[in-house]
Amino acid sequence: MDDAVDYAIEVRTLRAQPVAGIRAVAKPEAIGATLADLLPEVLAYLDREGQTPAGPPYNRYHGAQEDGIALEAGFPIAIPIVGNGRVEGGELPAGPAAITLHRGSYPGLRDAYRALGLWLKAEGRALHGLPWEFYTIGPDQEDDPERWRTEVVWPIQGGAAR
Repeated sequence: MDDAVDYAIEVRTLRAQPVAGIRAVAKPEAIGATLADLLPEVLAYLDREGQTPAGPPYNRYHGAQEDGIALEAGFPIAIPIVGNGRVEGGELPAGPAAITLHRGSYPGLRDAYRALGLWLKAEGRALHGLPWEFYTIGPDQEDDPERWRTEVVWPIQGGAAR
């Protein structure tokens, strides 16, 4: 069976979203543990600043490095922050993005990325930056990994598809 068929892809035009996050480098097999370490620290910072997340946690990829994957873990926020040196303010970019919803455990996310890649090729679309993920339902809300939900967002170049 072709797992890519299980993913509906939609194009949305996103608005810039202020975020608070921490950048790190992690080996692919340690991304989950890295996020589990970083996200509580970002939450504690937001709490001290009197802010609450404006959405679910995210993980934005910044590329591969010799020692692992550069990533940024944090939360969308309503009011931009300066940060404290470790927690930094930033934003998820505006513009068109191809988006799909992954249902299930995190190792299965590769199927969502594969589906996005196949869709891009079929639609004649090109990437415009690196992806991020929103963990809409995760292990902090649901014990059963098959009930986890992850929205995968990948910026694409604007303009009409061919």
